[in-house]
Amino acid sequence: MEEQITYHIVDSVKGGSGKTTFSIMFAQYLHQVLDLIAKYGSIKKGREAESQNGQADDKEQSGKNLINSPVCLFDMDFIGTGLWNLFYAEREGDYLGNLNKFKEQYIFVNQMIRSYRTDGKQYFAQFKVAGWEFNIAFSSPEQKDKDEYIFAAMQNYTMALQYGTLKTGIYHMLDREQIAERIKTKPGHIILDMAPGNDNYSQAVKQIFFDRDEESLVKKNDQLNYYLLVGMDQGQVVAAANYLRRLLGGNEKLPDKIFVVFNDAARYLPHEVTQDNIPKNGKHFNSRKNMFVDILNIGSVIHGKNRICFLALNEFEEYSKLMLKVLVLPDADGKVFLETPFAYYAAFEEDMQKFMGADTEEKIWNWIQPES
Repeated sequence: MEEQITYHIVDSVKGGSGKTTFSIMFAQYLHQVLDLIAKYGSIKKGREAESQNGQADDKEQSGKNLINSPVCLFDMDFIGTGLWNLFYAEREGDYLGNLNKFKEQYIFVNQMIRSYRTDGKQYFAQFKVAGWEFNIAFSSPEQKDKDEYIFAAMQNYTMALQYGTLKTGIYHMLDREQIAERIKTKPGHIILDMAPGNDNYSQAVKQIFFDRDEESLVKKNDQLNYYLLVGMDQGQVVAAANYLRRLLGGNEKLPDKIFVVFNDAARYLPHEVTQDNIPKNGKHFNSRKNMFVDILNIGSVIHGKNRICFLALNEFEEYSKLMLKVLVLPDADGKVFLETPFAYYAAFEEDMQKFMGADTEEKIWNWIQPES
């Protein structure tokens, strides 16, 4: 039997929900947890040992036990990606020069899916951010490449004529042996950062993963997780809940676990704006969670409610400061990453609870990566 891979599909109904930020933070977190388990046998033992050794705040010294990270991040936003810019755009202040140098060595995801060829180029860019290793396959930031996909989508091209091409390209790109050869270790976790909204490409990609059989990309012993990023305004909550309700109501082929992930971007507003309106004890997350559940429970019974969990993100203050300074992520120090990206959690029928140390973290990890 092949070794298990956990696939993480990171999605959102609307832009601006923090999907790409979460994908980056989650990639680092997965590597961090796998490193703790490899070193100490469990998350709890690892947290206790690093706290006693005074290493908990020294991110530069973490991530060293696993020689190569088994976590891979794929940029699946073919139409509006900005991920490449977070890592390369402003290096040495030469955008076009940096882009041309990159293209000499690497092929973009949206190019490889269409051609099935790499022409001897790499499709994983590998580098370290604050001591943590990243394996990222980028989509092209160039507008001409985005326009090709936009035009095809406008012509309803994907579902009618190119679904087979898209599926074959994704199977080729995510071939386990090919990935292992390129990242120098067996892949354990694959994150797909989807485009916001529901364009034909995103719907087709998700269907490729949801359709599981003997010949499918996601094998029987693999774990398939789906993360729906949601902002805190009522418009985002209602739109996301209705989208998930349609997904669950009309599809019996579902991910193993579904995470509704709230991101409270209003926390970054000046204190005088938020102090009277946004409580800091998690009650606002619970009110949004209850609104979400009420919409899911409207009308007919839906499939898979027992698979749904709720998470709320921590504040990524140092990351936000870095972005406001227009710096690329490789320039970041260890403070950009937190011990965990999550602040609150709940099962479907529970109230949101605050993360309380390693016991909570192990519970959530068992949702993300159940023991096989």
